Parts: sequence; C-alpha cells; structure tokens
Amino acid sequence: MSQPALPSTEDRLDSWKDIAVYLKRDISTVQRWEQREKMPVHRHLHDRRGSVYAFRSELDVWLETRRTRLKQDAEMRAVDGVETLAPASALRSLARLQWMRAAVTTALVLASIAYLVVSSRVATTPRMIRSVAVLPLQNLSGDSGQDFFVDGMTEALIERLSSVQGVRVISRTSVMQFKGAKMPLPEIASRLRVDAVVEGSVLRSGGRVRITARLVDGGTGRQQWAHSYERDLNDVLTLQGEVARAIAGEIQARMTPQEAGRLSRSRTVNPAALEAYLLGRHYWDQYTEESLLKGLDYFEQAIKLDPGYAAAYAGIAEAWAGLDFIGARPWEEAGPNMREAATRALAIDDTLVKAPEMRVDVE
Repeated sequence: MSQPALPSTEDRLDSWKDIAVYLKRDISTVQRWEQREKMPVHRHLHDRRGSVYAFRSELDVWLETRRTRLKQDAEMRAVDGVETLAPASALRSLARLQWMRAAVTTALVLASIAYLVVSSRVATTPRMIRSVAVLPLQNLSGDSGQDFFVDGMTEALIERLSSVQGVRVISRTSVMQFKGAKMPLPEIASRLRVDAVVEGSVLRSGGRVRITARLVDGGTGRQQWAHSYERDLNDVLTLQGEVARAIAGEIQARMTPQEAGRLSRSRTVNPAALEAYLLGRHYWDQYTEESLLKGLDYFEQAIKLDPGYAAAYAGIAEAWAGLDFIGARPWEEAGPNMREAATRALAIDDTLVKAPEMRVDVE
C-alpha cells in the first residue's frame, strides 16, 4: 500500500516564532492552540533546528476546519490573559464592573421615576386663572318652566364673581349663546378667550335648591374642582354667595376684605318675591318695550312681597333705564323713576353688584 506524500521542506516552519508569524499571532497563543486545539505541530528528535516545526499545508487545513473554535478562543483570549497574569486583580475588576453596572441601572431607574413624578406634577398643577366664564347652568328639574329660575342663578353667579377684582368674568350676554351647546369645553373657552369655565346645574325641588358647580381648565378640559351646595329657597341669596365665594377661592382670586364681606353677606328672601324678581330679570333680558314693562311689573310685585328686597329696586331702576334707552319712554318720565328706585336700592344695600352704576344714575 502506497504511503501519502510528505510535505516538502520548503513548506515547513522550523520554530514557534515562524509558526506565530505565519498565523499572525503571538507565540503564547499558538502554543496554547497546540495544547488545547490540537494544532498540528511536530517536535524534533534533536536540537539542531529547535524544538518544534510545522507545515503550512497542515496548518491551513487545521485553520479551515477549526475556524469557528478559533474565533471563540480569540474572544476568550483577553479573559484568559487576565486570569493568567493577575487572577485576583481581574476578579476585583469584574466585581467593580458589576457594581458600576448596578449603580448605573439604579440611577437610570431613579431618574425615570423622578421625571415621571415631575411631569405628573407639571401636568396636574393648575395654571393661573385670570379670566373665567360661567356657562349657563343646566336645569335638572325637567320642567322648562323653571328655565327662568336657573338662568337667574347663572346671572347671579356672574354678578357675584364680577365684583371680585383681579379676575375677568365674561358677561351673561356672551355666555348665553352657549346655552345647550354640544361643544368641547376647551373650544368654548377658546372662543370666549378665558382660562377656565364654570359649568353646573340647578335643581329646585319643593322648598329646596341645589347648585352643583364645576371648575374646568379651559386649555385641557380637566376638572379642577367640583362641589354641590343646597339650601332652603328663602336662603338662596346665601347659597349664591357661598358658591361664588368657593369659586373665587378655587381660582385664587385676590379678594379685598370688602369683597369677601360682600360675598359672605346675605339675607333671607321671600320665596314668592324671589320668583317674581327672577321673572322680572327674565323679561328684562329680552329688552323690548313689552318685555321691559312686564319685567317692571314683576319687580314691583317682588317689592310688595318683600319690601326690603334691594335687588328688586335695582331691577326697577334698570327697567326704567331700558325704556329710556330704546325710546319707549321719555327721559322726563323714566329719569325720576330710575333715580328714585336706585336711591331706595342703595339705601337698603350699598354693596349690590350694580351699586357703582346706580350711584352714577343717582348723582
């Protein structure tokens, strides 16, 4: 049987250095490959040419078949070198590395939590409110005949809040166009150019009245505050002041002691007189000769039922002013009647919201 041909001497590498140069590695690496990976290396039986030799052709075949293992070994080489040269130092370095990784991970987690907390606070912190619109309150009685009463509560809240300096309150005329509107609150706030809106409802049942109010951020539509207030019908003036005072507190309006006292001051009112007064306001708002005369009649009825009802006297003054303004009555008739009613209103209660206007009329 014929023997395989032996590699030629020109194919031979005669030392560890030559083998390392051929494989483009250092001597320690190729020696380790010979021990661990069975790299084909031959040893001389004498010392004339050094201790080892190898053939390029055999190394090429070995490299081709062992390429995957060599790649893995190359990746482990750095670790092996550290463990060989200084195992204790390497372990300490590894421990420090693990500690640093844990510290960095913990710091990232804490930073993320802090960011979420700060973002949440920023998102939920109400912005400064400098302007507000009281939208028409909703009638929950189910009786459209009570709309005048509910609209009267809306107007009363607007007037009470308007007496507080430092906050701009949108007029009743502007907000009434949104009565029953099915629009997002931020859109309404944008149209009215206000920072916040107040919406709510009124329920009149028997001799009790309940007002539910809700303060909503005009930019986000997020509710900032909500509460319900309920009192007897003859305490409705107190109820109006209580709701207005709470809203003013929520929007952080700066109230003078006089303003705070005006919102807190209240009196009982005859329920029938209250209803007559609110009907008078309902017709006055229509601002025609017929409606102004009808409103004037209801204001006078309210005074007969409750002679100390200052708001009813103010209503009479406004009705006469309206009749003069639209030319339905001459100033010679309307002027004296307006001054007389305004004087009576101020004499009873000089803290009325409309007091400044009536003082001008009287003077």
